[in-house]
Amino acid sequence: MLRIQLSFKENEKNLYDYIKSKFNYSAYLKELVLKDMEKENNAMSRNEMINNSGGFDF
Repeated sequence: MLRIQLSFKENEKNLYDYIKSKFNYSAYLKELVLKDMEKENNAMSRNEMINNSGGFDF
């Protein structure tokens, strides 16, 4: 099996250890990515509502 060396900051080590302990960690990572994308999309839509709430068109 091919091994890839990884380097982590100290605060990321706990997350890496937790993910390694999961049976299906690829599904867990996918879930994290989807949650992050959702959060990003929600922030973008909130900013659009704030920017459009003034009612001014220039």
